[in-house]
Amino acid sequence: MKRLIKLVLCFVMLVSVVSFGSSKAEAEPAVTNIQINGDTLSWDPVEGATTYEVVMFGIQSVEFPETVDTSINIPENLGYKGAKTGNYQVWRIDVRDEDGVLIATGGDNSLTYSYTAKGTLSGVPANLRWEGTTAYWDPSSDADSYVVKIYRGGVLWHEERTVTPATMYNAEKYVLGENFSFSFTVAGRRIGYVDGPESDHSSAIRGQKQIFKRLSGPSRYDTSIAVAEEFKSVLDEKMGIGAKEKLDAIFVATGTKYPDALSGSFFANSLNAPLLMINEKNAPKITDYIRNHLAPDGTVFVLGGTGVVPDEWLTGLNIRRMSGPNRYETNLSILRTYEDVIGFQPSTFVVCTGEAFADALSCSALDIPMLLVNSKKGLTDNQKAYLSSLDIKPWIYIIGGEGAVSAEIEADLSNYGEVQDRVAGKDRYKTSVKIARYFFGPARNEAVLATGKDYPDGLCAGPLANLLYAPVLLVADGKTEAVSNYFGKEQVVVKRGYIAGGTGAVSSAVAAAAFNEVSVE
Repeated sequence: MKRLIKLVLCFVMLVSVVSFGSSKAEAEPAVTNIQINGDTLSWDPVEGATTYEVVMFGIQSVEFPETVDTSINIPENLGYKGAKTGNYQVWRIDVRDEDGVLIATGGDNSLTYSYTAKGTLSGVPANLRWEGTTAYWDPSSDADSYVVKIYRGGVLWHEERTVTPATMYNAEKYVLGENFSFSFTVAGRRIGYVDGPESDHSSAIRGQKQIFKRLSGPSRYDTSIAVAEEFKSVLDEKMGIGAKEKLDAIFVATGTKYPDALSGSFFANSLNAPLLMINEKNAPKITDYIRNHLAPDGTVFVLGGTGVVPDEWLTGLNIRRMSGPNRYETNLSILRTYEDVIGFQPSTFVVCTGEAFADALSCSALDIPMLLVNSKKGLTDNQKAYLSSLDIKPWIYIIGGEGAVSAEIEADLSNYGEVQDRVAGKDRYKTSVKIARYFFGPARNEAVLATGKDYPDGLCAGPLANLLYAPVLLVADGKTEAVSNYFGKEQVVVKRGYIAGGTGAVSSAVAAAAFNEVSVE
């Protein structure tokens, strides 16, 4: 009787969820032509869809892994989720766009699939234990993989749907926060079988310490030094370089304009070099820093001409200048110098507008060569000549919507390379998250925040982020949802988060909202 009541309650709750999803989607666009043919569930594609999420309901509710296809193998997925045997119906197919927003939903509870499992796994993994932040257990004889559940304070925090046959799972990016205790359970899994029983909880460990650090100074030039100091510290940590070792390269650009610095950030990233802002007033401070941190035979790479960074500001230093009569020619000079220093031609490019800073700033953590373009004027003759000079057709990724990089430029670029994807969101904040997901993969627990409203503080953040293999994410007052969802969707807690600039650029409240924390100093 209790089981019947429970099933009825689940049924009522699921109907409520379906009803809510339907109203949210306004039924336009709709999921149509839903069919079950043999073991295959299929439906027609929905315009604007990026992913589909299927829920079937019967003896238990089963949410299938999201898919980009418009068909799934039902028993494979039911087995993957360890479903019980019985009849299952199609209750919901959710459709999400590129930003993860629900744009349609549909279902057909008259379509029934009879699922017959090969059996139920009986073995229970034993000897659960933590070694640092890695979970270990002894194998279960009838499982070929495992499902691990991480509990935070006794509440389910993260479930890893599949784990390799190895009897361990590195939970480092989930076991964070000194105020929480974490335990885990394990169940055996084999495709086509019902999951084995969940083990008892492991002993608990305390979460790892989180580090939130603001890098700022009284001016953008002081901020660039603060970022460079942290860059050097992280370089020592990552590369095992002693604190007394000096840098082989330092990049310098004007602090009054953004194009030269942003189009050269990839070059600095490739050489593991920091990027400093300079102007006449702060030139002595910047050159003192360079002399104290650059190796005797090191190079100062200057981004921009003598009109923005005069030679006399850098007297006595070994400089190599990259410049041209405008930002697009300077960009080409940077690309040619990169090719000369690295010793080979670029095989991949990101293409950003040179008329605004946001997209290029979000790409500043990449070490992929950047080409700046002007959508109103199209590719210049010199840009076409440069692209034509490459020995192989490069892969080209376009950053931003057609308002930033026009469809005409995209078509023109296809004459010189293999245009792969356009990486863009509905605004600069969502675009920064799209770039993070596209080039860095699933959410990482390290990131750098910069304001999306202005460029100075974020200009130098790229090399530090690249060193951490972390994205630069743009935020502002009232514009943190995209970033918070970036971490929250995968329940990733930030282990090390940097804020580029003072509270006037990124307030503590904005940083806390973006990082999904109660407070960030």
